[in-house]
Amino acid sequence: MAKKFKLDGLVKAAEEQKAAIEKQEKIIQPSIKDKIIIWEDLKNLIPPLATDEYEKLEDNILAEGCRDALIVWKHENEYILIDGHNRYSICTRHNLDFNVQVMEFENLDEVSDWMVNNQLGKRNVTEETKSYLRGLQYSREKKKVGGTGANQYNKQLGQNVPTAERLAQQHKVSEKTIKRDEQFALAIEKITAGNKNLKWDILNKKIALPKVAATTLSKEDDEFAKKIGEFLAEGISFNEAVSKTKQNLGEIRQKNVPPSLEQLKQLKAHIIACINEAIKKEDPKPLEDALKYLQEMEENLKN
Repeated sequence: MAKKFKLDGLVKAAEEQKAAIEKQEKIIQPSIKDKIIIWEDLKNLIPPLATDEYEKLEDNILAEGCRDALIVWKHENEYILIDGHNRYSICTRHNLDFNVQVMEFENLDEVSDWMVNNQLGKRNVTEETKSYLRGLQYSREKKKVGGTGANQYNKQLGQNVPTAERLAQQHKVSEKTIKRDEQFALAIEKITAGNKNLKWDILNKKIALPKVAATTLSKEDDEFAKKIGEFLAEGISFNEAVSKTKQNLGEIRQKNVPPSLEQLKQLKAHIIACINEAIKKEDPKPLEDALKYLQEMEENLKN
């Protein structure tokens, strides 16, 4: 009988301890939820759901609750949302409860890498999006290791492993693919110039942009690539956008081209010739032409 009382006491103590833990979790969880914030730069690493996908997710959460925990990064006294942005939006709008999983990272680069790898593991991500995310990761990591990107090696466990090779192994693609991904990512950044809707419309293939053609734009100047993006956003095809951009920028640049020294010398020669002719013939009429040349020179110098 004494053993039974002892066992009952242990069971009761365990139950009290469990209740205390649950009570503590109820106290902690709401405090975390109240401190969740969203960083747009991190959110922009996540492909947005299509309207029908979002509505389907919303219906499932309303029917079954939010089954998967939202993942947050504990940063100082804040909790930065790094996975579950759509679920968070739905739950907060409908005042629904949700669980939170807290993860810790050394810095923002580690968070970004984790988010990229997490997205690459999802089935509904397009190949263009995968290429873009791998390219961003390569561009960031090679600079982090070598400063300028010239020294692209990862010195872990005493091994010198090129960043492209390491990421190729990690993502199960070739080194050439990783390097092409970087050019593609840089081109997308130039073309979209901060327009996240345009970026995801391209990466989700709502706007047609040949990947090879896009990659070539990584070497173009920012103004040229951005103008093409503006035409794409208007629904113009890529080839037509390139043609219009060349014509549009050509006209603008032609107007803004400063006069060459040779042009100014020619105008000066015309002015002097007109003055000499007026003196020689004792006729003021050539001075009218000289004045026109002088005005042209003035306009050129102003531009």
